[in-house]
Amino acid sequence: MTVVTLPFGETTVDVELPDRARVIGRGGAAGSGAGLPPVADLDASVRTALDAPLGLPPVRELVRPGSRVVIAFDDPTVTSFGPIRRVAIESVLAQCAEAGVREEDITLICANALHRKFTPQELATIIGSELVQRFGDRLFCHDAEDRDNIVDLGTTARGYDVELSRHAAEADLCVYVNAGLHLGFSGGWKSIAVGLSTWRSIRHTHHPDGMSMSVLNNHARRAG
Repeated sequence: MTVVTLPFGETTVDVELPDRARVIGRGGAAGSGAGLPPVADLDASVRTALDAPLGLPPVRELVRPGSRVVIAFDDPTVTSFGPIRRVAIESVLAQCAEAGVREEDITLICANALHRKFTPQELATIIGSELVQRFGDRLFCHDAEDRDNIVDLGTTARGYDVELSRHAAEADLCVYVNAGLHLGFSGGWKSIAVGLSTWRSIRHTHHPDGMSMSVLNNHARRAG
């Protein structure tokens, strides 16, 4: 038998698997089929990535004193390896501070789309209790039914309705923190278009004929 440690709630659980079981994602050399080894310093790795983003200037160059910034993040239904949400949010906050943006001008939004809202205690499990306490009322869950805070941006070339959180649409900068990428359902602009949207927008792609398990051929990526 092989003993494997698996994530279980806020802790882990050890399970026994038969010798014939194939275990993947336990760490190892790249390309070995056993997953990637963890980085030695997560905080430093995230800071390095934000200092040299792909295709865009660093956050510090996109804002200035007085800028209104929204940092949205995947809700607790999206699993992650390690405390990536907290680390990424803190790194973005640090770059905003370098540019002279006051923390009072920054809002954190849990992008829960049509999922239920999560309690502060639940949000603390994914971004840390310190951030929850620090931001107070400037941390909240997206409300897809709050029409006063939804902006109608019209329709795409294919006639798809585009509605988005007013907080994100009217911010000087909106940064989205993805916790993970699983089978093409998460990542990039699609997270904003779904996580901070409404039923009218989401219905066009989230149905049996529109959903796809393909990373490259996900219908939501061709929604325009």
